[in-house]
Amino acid sequence: MQRDTVVPAIREGGVFVDVRGWEGNGAPGIRFERVSVFSEYRSFDKLERLRHGVESGTIVPRVAEVLPAERAPEAHERLEAGGTRGRFVLTW
Repeated sequence: MQRDTVVPAIREGGVFVDVRGWEGNGAPGIRFERVSVFSEYRSFDKLERLRHGVESGTIVPRVAEVLPAERAPEAHERLEAGGTRGRFVLTW
């Protein structure tokens, strides 16, 4: 499960935000928050427009680098250090 990989990658004092109602595993030093997105969860049309925008090149997400999930701590450190243009994408 992705959570088993993600939670250990969160630094002490960090926050894990879940949109599926998970309350966390009690990991010390990590705050777990639940976010409800019920009104948008079934917004298939909006997601399709977003997908088409990305595929057509109308929307160009700025990606700094694609990294395996186990390098998440490095991605956080690099973002905190500043100077990174774009976001890191983690793959599982």
